[in-house]
Amino acid sequence: DVYFDIVLAENEEKVIYSSPIIPRGGRLEAVSLDEDLDAGTYDCVVIYHLVDEEQNTLSTLRVALKIIVEG
Repeated sequence: DVYFDIVLAENEEKVIYSSPIIPRGGRLEAVSLDEDLDAGTYDCVVIYHLVDEEQNTLSTLRVALKIIVEG
């Protein structure tokens, strides 16, 4: 199982999306950010967390992401 957070690259303390736990073979559809952003382009980081049965993080993977918010 996994979950992921999306943070701003310039301020990784600012989580703009936090997913629910996604079971193996699962997927998310129609994702909306947890925080409204002004129109613009944002450099972000997706932090994937691989978790065990008790939802303890076993490992993480960081991937760059660009979010474009149209006004």
